[in-house]
Amino acid sequence: MLDKRERWIHYYNIKVIPVPEDAPNYSLLECLRLLQMRVADMACYKLINKDQACMRISEIKISKDGSKAAILFQYSDSNVSDPAFSRLDSGELRHEPKLEGEGVAVSAHAMIYLSQDELRPFDNLMLLEDVPGIGKTKIIPFLNSQLKPLLTREYEDPTDGVIKVCVPMVVMEHHASQSLKEDLEQGELRFIELVRDETVQELDEDPYLVEARSTIRVKVAPKSTGDGALDFVNKCKGHFSKKGYNTMKVVLHYPIGKKQRTVSVSTVREDAGESLFGRMELVTCGVDLPQCSKSLHEDLMKLILDLPK
Repeated sequence: MLDKRERWIHYYNIKVIPVPEDAPNYSLLECLRLLQMRVADMACYKLINKDQACMRISEIKISKDGSKAAILFQYSDSNVSDPAFSRLDSGELRHEPKLEGEGVAVSAHAMIYLSQDELRPFDNLMLLEDVPGIGKTKIIPFLNSQLKPLLTREYEDPTDGVIKVCVPMVVMEHHASQSLKEDLEQGELRFIELVRDETVQELDEDPYLVEARSTIRVKVAPKSTGDGALDFVNKCKGHFSKKGYNTMKVVLHYPIGKKQRTVSVSTVREDAGESLFGRMELVTCGVDLPQCSKSLHEDLMKLILDLPK
């Protein structure tokens, strides 16, 4: 369930690349303008999961100078259980059944900055509201399905002069701009999981063996935060790397927003605190936020715009 006034915002790098890669580059602004036209025609949606669910873009707003774009994604699923409400005092339940052709719906706001970072000249920063049901794994195939019929093109291969066909492909990657040390100052260390890839000599030639792994979970004392928690992470890394454990997963819990996440850290790194991972920021709105918006929520978008880039 979503909090009434708080939202976590994911930081992503997003770009549209040509396939094959030697084809002319695509402009993300051009892609968004074409999607905006599909939204205006109420055609920017795709039925998924055997037509039992739907992904769509409900609204796109592009600034006049073309420097940024606000997007409202919506996901609805008819297979999700009907919502129920319980009285806090008596526990009496009230059910709200879906009507024919309806699905339980959620929406996620996004802001894309169309001016690239100097260090990443082909990437654009995307800030995405964290909403269960709408994430990278749904957004990427959805955008690809919308852009492919619009931007499949012919081009001349400069190497041999042959006319070929290229298609657009959306790439989204977490914007790595937080360190484990910074995050342990805000969150609490819960436990550490270490993974070691192994070879089972008796089975290494068996065609059914894909991989063998050994995993250890290390429990951590309650309320482990700050430098002390980071020192313990580094001690675990040093101890278990000598035993052949090459990957360490650090599980953190944030008291604010009741959010938990896992950070993968290579045991090869000298200092685990320098490991970078996807950035998230918490915003708090002065008014109640709906689970699903019909149009872009102005108050939430202002908060997202105020976040550091």
